[in-house]
Amino acid sequence: MGITTLTLADGRVQLLHTFSNAKTTQDSEEGLLFMQEMVELSKMQMQQPETKPQTVTFTRPNTDPLERVTLLAGPAQFGPELQNFDKITGRVIFTHPPAACTDLQNADKLAGKIVIVNRGNCMFIEKARRIQKAGALAGIVLDNIAGSSAATSPMFAMSGDGKEIDDVTIPVVFLFFTEAAELMKAINAADGDLTVTLGNNN
Repeated sequence: MGITTLTLADGRVQLLHTFSNAKTTQDSEEGLLFMQEMVELSKMQMQQPETKPQTVTFTRPNTDPLERVTLLAGPAQFGPELQNFDKITGRVIFTHPPAACTDLQNADKLAGKIVIVNRGNCMFIEKARRIQKAGALAGIVLDNIAGSSAATSPMFAMSGDGKEIDDVTIPVVFLFFTEAAELMKAINAADGDLTVTLGNNN
């Protein structure tokens, strides 16, 4: 269709449309329509409320004095916003399988906990629905893109499935790879028994 993509230094993608690069005139016209749709989509995204960072806070185990760690996390475009909750505190637990894209083998252990799932293999909202059904208090999604961090990546909001009905009633946040590694380190130091607090970054 005569469209080329460029990845910018900050991770954004730029689309360029050149008539002469298209295979046929018809392809070129379709490319132009596609570009117009992308412009509309971009305008709609700019009109959406600003992505407000969330936080994941915990006390690092085995430190003297006890060290409190606050990690920046991305919000979800589905489920309740954390600023509508005071804060949510609970023990963490991992899902089996880790991506939570199929039936959970440890669903009976997730009730009343903040449940950790891995990014990938299915939509964020599907993971949220699965852990919610098991009785989770909230969810944390860990990024699988090595080296990503809240400091160097644009703030990321997990998208829903485009349906008007939002049936997710628990808050879910997203941790970039670097922050996820910090959380994992603390969980390992606490022998898996770590309590975390999710909140709004105010």
